[in-house]
Amino acid sequence: MPTCRVFSNPNGTVRIMYLNDRYRLPEETDDAFFSRETAKQSDLIGLPFADIDISEVPTDRRNRNRWRLIGNSLRVVL
Repeated sequence: MPTCRVFSNPNGTVRIMYLNDRYRLPEETDDAFFSRETAKQSDLIGLPFADIDISEVPTDRRNRNRWRLIGNSLRVVL
């Protein structure tokens, strides 16, 4: 199943990183690819994260500022 990595910012909001196979190295695992891409963005280093199935990302972006990473789940907190 396709996964994405959800990072929890210090203020509670989230950032989502999706894999793009065009940039994947041959034989690179998802975890290695995420780690390599995270290292390129210094503001993501050290943030808590979880890898989730892309189908768990809400399709309605109207409440995007209320998305929170709770455990290993992405939730809309109202």
